[in-house]
Amino acid sequence: MLWNEAGAAGTGLTTMLSDRVYHELDFWLGDWRVVTAETHSLAGHAHIEKLLRGAAITMVWADADGSEIREWFYYDPPSRRWRQLYISDSGIVKTREAVQD
Repeated sequence: MLWNEAGAAGTGLTTMLSDRVYHELDFWLGDWRVVTAETHSLAGHAHIEKLLRGAAITMVWADADGSEIREWFYYDPPSRRWRQLYISDSGIVKTREAVQD
């Protein structure tokens, strides 16, 4: 399937990606050292960054036990929802949908 760069109502991709909704997860970007709430021991590390000129976000999770997870988040304009694809190195695959804005 081929897609053009036109968004809703003929707006271009650059205009669409400047919409505030594409910045809702900006607070999450960066490198994170995550600890447990109970013992403050290391749970793992996360690296979160934007992809595709801001159209998507990826997270690379490295668990303290050595396991890994990759996640991709993207905003779906027709449904007005963020969507997530989650894949772990143990073969678990999940898709999720955020609450409508």
